[in-house]
Order: sequence, then structure tokens, then C-alpha cells
Amino acid sequence: MSWLGGILAFATSTTACAWGPGATRAADESGWNSAGASAVHCQTDEQMKVLEAAGRKADAEYKQLERDYMIANTQARILIAAQKAALDELAVSRKRNAVLEDEQLQRLIKALRRAKQ
Repeated sequence: MSWLGGILAFATSTTACAWGPGATRAADESGWNSAGASAVHCQTDEQMKVLEAAGRKADAEYKQLERDYMIANTQARILIAAQKAALDELAVSRKRNAVLEDEQLQRLIKALRRAKQ
């Protein structure tokens, strides 16, 4: 094949990749290295299989990340709820202790007043 034939075969193969079956059919009808165009189709089919496999792998990884995020989010919400419950219980205990201390102090003051009389 001459250098011009090589250039034409390359252009036809590139066109076949870019424009699909219509360009390949045109290349076959014109007689420009249809074997080269078929080889390109085989390469593109192999490349498509590789890309599809990579896409499936990326999709599976994304789904796993999404599941992990949902689990972590759920655990974080549980921890936040437990912390809030503990802080609320602490506030109630502090309030009750303050009331009890005030009552005890009032009783002590009354007892000291009675003792002075």
C-alpha cells in the first residue's frame, strides 16, 4: 500500500470510529481498505468492552461508597440522639439537684432558727 493509501485508510478508520456504521458502509462501498475498517471495529468493540467493564466497576464502587455513607450517616444520627438524650438527662438531674439542695438548705435554715429560739 502506498503512503496515500495508508493516509486514506487511516482517515476512513477514524471516520468509522467517529461516525459509526454509516461511515464504515461508505468506506466499504468505496473500496478503501475495508479490512482496516473492520480491524478498527474490532478494536473499538474491545475498547467498548473494556470501558463497559470499567464503568460497571466504577458503578459498583460508587454504590458501595453510597452504602457506606448511609451506614455512617445512620450511626452518626444514633450517636447524636444518644448524646442529646444524655445531655437532656444531665440537665434534668442538675435541675433536680438544685431544687433538692435548695429544699435542704431551707430546712437547715429553719432548723437553725428554731434552735436559736
